[in-house]
Amino acid sequence: MHFLLKTMQGWLVAVMLVATLPWAALAQTPVAQPAITPVLLPTPTPTKTPASAPALAPTVAPTLAPTSLPTLAPTPAGVVQSPLPQPSAALTVPVVAGYPSAALVDEVLANMTVADRVGQLFLITFRGSDTGFDSDIAELIYGYRVGGVALSPGNGNFSNEKGVDTPRQVASLVNRLQGLAYGVLLPEERALEALPAGGPWSEETLMQEMTNVSPLNLPLFIAAEQEGDNLPATMLRRGFTPLPSQMALGAAWNPELANAVGRIAGRELNAVGVNMLLGPNLDVLEQPLTGQVGALGIHMFGGDPFWVGQMGRAYIAGIHAGSARRIATIARSFPGAGDVDRLPDEEVATVQRSLEELRRVTLPPFLSVTRLPADAVAVQAEPSATDGLMSSHVRYSAFQGTSLGRNTPIGLAPELNMVLEQEGFAGWRSQGGLMVSGGLGSPAIRRHYGAASQEFPFRRIALDAFTAGHDLLYLNHFGSNAAGSVAESDEIWETEKHNI
Repeated sequence: MHFLLKTMQGWLVAVMLVATLPWAALAQTPVAQPAITPVLLPTPTPTKTPASAPALAPTVAPTLAPTSLPTLAPTPAGVVQSPLPQPSAALTVPVVAGYPSAALVDEVLANMTVADRVGQLFLITFRGSDTGFDSDIAELIYGYRVGGVALSPGNGNFSNEKGVDTPRQVASLVNRLQGLAYGVLLPEERALEALPAGGPWSEETLMQEMTNVSPLNLPLFIAAEQEGDNLPATMLRRGFTPLPSQMALGAAWNPELANAVGRIAGRELNAVGVNMLLGPNLDVLEQPLTGQVGALGIHMFGGDPFWVGQMGRAYIAGIHAGSARRIATIARSFPGAGDVDRLPDEEVATVQRSLEELRRVTLPPFLSVTRLPADAVAVQAEPSATDGLMSSHVRYSAFQGTSLGRNTPIGLAPELNMVLEQEGFAGWRSQGGLMVSGGLGSPAIRRHYGAASQEFPFRRIALDAFTAGHDLLYLNHFGSNAAGSVAESDEIWETEKHNI
């Protein structure tokens, strides 16, 4: 239990600073702008003092089985109202130089059960866009308390097809998902409308009334990839600004250009409610290759460690500025996978560099984006610092040795913590830096655990990734049917609770 509490500190600071801010806004160009008023959460007010009052409840009891949708009074211009219960006071009051104090973090954790804490460790994918009471995603968010979801058109969460209003579609889904975290079933047709605070509630159902389970009232991380150069690295395309690849940006050797592109991506992702970017890629392409492996270089800034770090810092600062600090960046693929000899998502590759070479080539860009000012009270105090790092599915002989038969990727090995502690990342971690696992349902991980010919050992994988030192476990395509079933999630939760 002590280990679980310790590893959740940085995660909770990030939640309080990033995910408690407004949801989908659809208010900035150049994203298509439908004439709507969004559902927003209250913005944190730094000048208030902590309060002990419980979350506000609606004054009018909801109707559980609505038969019609009443006409709501128009919202006054410039006024945004929310039908959702207020977040707890602890989540809306940063008190130390604009950042949550240790006392507030401890207070929030103290009010969470073990099951709540375990659920918040997971960032998951899911199929489709149904968020109804009987959907799997509703059960995972409300019942199992998952901490975040990653969206993609490949899972049918939204569409980029011609004629589809993708920004509106994504914003609607985001608001409905966030509603589930607060125990509110938002109907799809009303998910982007401002509703009178406190009622009427006939078209929204409070899940607590149906399940007798109280909502956790912690907002979700909503993650996406948006690295430019269209598919497969850019998830949101129709109605969004086409972005250059990282290689194109790196070829310009112009950090100002990288910053400008980051601002565009940050503004547009924030407009539809995405608050976590799975990027940028900080791998160093020192030795370009041909074929599919060589094509990975399109998503890297270049082959010079210094310039990769500079471009990464500028891009991250742009994301933060464009989103008004409402998007967390998760730089990857730590500790660097620019010279792999095979597709790391398909097979566990090995980097044969010496420790000196790793320190000269692969680690510097990550050190650059985790550099903090001496007086920083949190990672978020430095605009150019990344909020998190994502581990790779690669093994490193310099860190892990050369024992035959021991080819565990570093993201599932205890050496990950060793690298973080001994190679200059301890200060960043202590100030709230997050470690996010690479996708744990990838073919490389399945093959490593022999899952191709036997049952997928999802419980062991989740436990290995957690004990390796991650704050968030990315369960992409984690179920046996590559969809992440609730039944399997139940076993994961029970295993994690008994092993922490």
